[in-house]
Amino acid sequence: MIDIPKDEKVQVGKAIDFLRKKEFKKNPSFKIECFIETICSKATYVKLRKIPLKESEIYDSLLAKLNLIYPYDPREQTKLFHTEKLMEDAFIHRDPDEKKASRFIDQLLFYFPFGL
Repeated sequence: MIDIPKDEKVQVGKAIDFLRKKEFKKNPSFKIECFIETICSKATYVKLRKIPLKESEIYDSLLAKLNLIYPYDPREQTKLFHTEKLMEDAFIHRDPDEKKASRFIDQLLFYFPFGL
């Protein structure tokens, strides 16, 4: 079974919480109780921001509620890391590939809206 790497779970959990709060500001009905309903308890939700949970299904389900996915495919991860490097070079160093890097920004933000 494919699993989110243990060392990334807390970062993913923090991102989930950040994005849920951001959505809640736009839509007050996006309360934590509604967000976690049928997925996990409130205590488990609080834990996922601090310690890695065993079950990646919890992360996957919460990400799905935010219309996001975790890129399990190593080829997708490699492509996204390459895109991040292109963006860093383009926006920090004003690299001539800036236009090429910016074409990938939507895809990168889809997978990693919180950064890598």
